[in-house]
Amino acid sequence: MKKITGVIAATVTPFDLSGDINFYVYDALLDHIASQGVKAIVPASLTGEFFSLTFEERTDLMRFAARHRQAETVLIASTISMKPAETLSLCKLAEELDYAALIVAPPAFCAPSRDEIVAYYRWIDQNVGLPIIIYNFPSRLNADVDLQVLQALAGCRNLIAYKDTSGDIDRMHQVILCPDPQLELVCGLDALALESYAWGAKAILGGAACFLGRQHNRLFATCVEERDFAAGKDQLRAMLPLVSLMDQGGKYVQMCRLGCELAGIPVGDARKPLLPLSGQQKYEFMKAFAAATGNVDGQLLETFERDRPDRAPGAAAD
Repeated sequence: MKKITGVIAATVTPFDLSGDINFYVYDALLDHIASQGVKAIVPASLTGEFFSLTFEERTDLMRFAARHRQAETVLIASTISMKPAETLSLCKLAEELDYAALIVAPPAFCAPSRDEIVAYYRWIDQNVGLPIIIYNFPSRLNADVDLQVLQALAGCRNLIAYKDTSGDIDRMHQVILCPDPQLELVCGLDALALESYAWGAKAILGGAACFLGRQHNRLFATCVEERDFAAGKDQLRAMLPLVSLMDQGGKYVQMCRLGCELAGIPVGDARKPLLPLSGQQKYEFMKAFAAATGNVDGQLLETFERDRPDRAPGAAAD
């Protein structure tokens, strides 16, 4: 893989009532994602709650996805960890399982300096043979892969793309101006898809593709293949209330799980420390989901409307 292209789904990890991984449902989720036309997946990502999974559970998910793989499916390995040795082990496993690429982020929470981030990526680059997507999410990882880091990494043999989830449009511009011509921009926020495509991004990676795959594929085709940004703006406008709610509400993982549930995939509740969505949050998500997809259980929406905690008893529905 020399180029990262298309819609990439960061998959939710289904859990059963005991909190164990439900591989039967995961199988159904992967089938559903493929049925939406999404050709690339990332198991055990941030959306998949890698932070609450054991190392063995992460490797089990990677192996399961590899066994399940359909002919056209591209597998990308999430290797984010606080332990560099664990990240390297996940990279090596991905090579064994014939994954197409790796997602690598600086170790979380240790607040590495620029020099330490550069040294870390060079170490990974020298020890693996797969293409690497740099993952930048400063608010979550307490580390920023900024332009100076990218400049220092120019020329590394395996670094092919940069996924930014900072929400900073200026950062997007910086990546475009980066001196490494091989570094592709991957959109990391659904709400910035149009801007990213306009600036040359040819891929988008996120959890919403688990249940908005068809909409994302249509937007990608309109903007990247047809270069019709007027039509793309109309398409994104229909999705924007939903993806903005997800990006800004601080409940991205839980909302991805609810999106899967509304798509007919019973993925269960998130693991601790994440708490379930409130009734109001579910209601707001369901309204936005219905607007984006034109598909939601009307009786279920009516139930949430009736039980909204902010609604006075006897008040009329919206």
